[in-house]
Amino acid sequence: MLRKIIVTGDISRIGIRRIDEDNFIIEHNQTNNIRFIYYAIRFALLSSTGITPTIFLGDTDSELINEVSRDFLKNENLMETNDWPNHIYGLHAINYESIDERLMSALDKIIDPDDLIFGFEMSPGMRKWIETRGIKFINLTFHPLRFLSDLYFLITSNDYSIVDALSEFSLTDSDLEFCKDNFFAIASRNTQIIPWIPEGTCVIASQTLSDQSVISESKFLNLNFFKERIICESEKHPFSIILPHPYGDPMWKIEEDVLRSIGGNAMIMPINGYQLISDPRVSKVISISSGLGCEAKCLGKDVDFLLENPIDRATRSSMASITVNANIIRQPIFWSKITESFGLNAKLPIIANNNSPSLRQLLGHSWSFEEFISKKPPPNERRWINLGGLKGNNETIIRSAFKLTVDTEILSQADFDYHSQVITSQGKGVFFRSLLDSDAAKNRGVRSICI
Repeated sequence: MLRKIIVTGDISRIGIRRIDEDNFIIEHNQTNNIRFIYYAIRFALLSSTGITPTIFLGDTDSELINEVSRDFLKNENLMETNDWPNHIYGLHAINYESIDERLMSALDKIIDPDDLIFGFEMSPGMRKWIETRGIKFINLTFHPLRFLSDLYFLITSNDYSIVDALSEFSLTDSDLEFCKDNFFAIASRNTQIIPWIPEGTCVIASQTLSDQSVISESKFLNLNFFKERIICESEKHPFSIILPHPYGDPMWKIEEDVLRSIGGNAMIMPINGYQLISDPRVSKVISISSGLGCEAKCLGKDVDFLLENPIDRATRSSMASITVNANIIRQPIFWSKITESFGLNAKLPIIANNNSPSLRQLLGHSWSFEEFISKKPPPNERRWINLGGLKGNNETIIRSAFKLTVDTEILSQADFDYHSQVITSQGKGVFFRSLLDSDAAKNRGVRSICI
């Protein structure tokens, strides 16, 4: 009989901050997300089942955390290094596929075989640990298709009966087609068209350095791990745009390395990704395992996942999966269906929440989709270009992209070449960052540059 529902998340997704040689501070990166899910479902669950959910944020035992941290550092030969980053995410990567039993000891003390674990983005290692104890779980992951009518969850479980009970809430093919039409309707009215993108452009989408979907063999991967494949693919296209993640490294160090390798037929530009995948001139999207790649594929683009499609990744180790509107978890009927699969009868109280914000609104953002819908003119983006190896049509593309102007006139070829030399002599290598950094450029009357 179901007695307890525990709300938790990936408790191995932690950072370590070293405070001295032997002591560390643990930072559970999923704490806010776990609390968000807990409060989103608490009343609906309580009112329909009489069960008050239990929240579990992870172990905070300082002695245990120090022990696990020291072992990790010794195993990775990091104990003697002085060039410590502020946060060490390597511990998360090590425990992603197979979790350290010690990190689960606190949860082990409060669970019983009849409990249900309701988790947010639990790692494969954590799910395996739960299954070995014969406990049922439901795992929530934000579905990567963010252009849908609202936020959707990809729900996975180790129990077919739970997913089967939720089947009436599933995203249907007709729902998906409707949302795709909405997307293309928005795109058809988008006034922020980029005039200089050539037919056959390739987009290379970067991801955050601590994104769990880029973990493989206990390491966080980035674009540099796949440089040869990226170079090979980019050579098939007239132009490539390297798209930094909005929450990624603001210095673009990895993106810069890739740009140097590709040569003169590419640019780094933090444009809205939806603007690119809606453009018919973009024919290819490359990513490690990004949601933008899933969206591009759904919208008909040719997509290369350098590691894995994130939907396949989220569902591969679970027995059953379903995609549902995220707001359904706040409805008593959702919990009544789940508890019925345990043989319990649930009530269906009426909750007057029809005017409450959606979960997408409660989260406070729409993953750049709201910006695409609003049609507000984007700020002048900073752009980096590799001037080495420019040839043929690429030179024309770059001149158009950067809108190099003296007053209102496009710079002549001589001026373009002159300014290129000014930039490369400023210790920037062959990278174009900003003409306004150059006194020589200012003296020649450069008034405004779109970068």
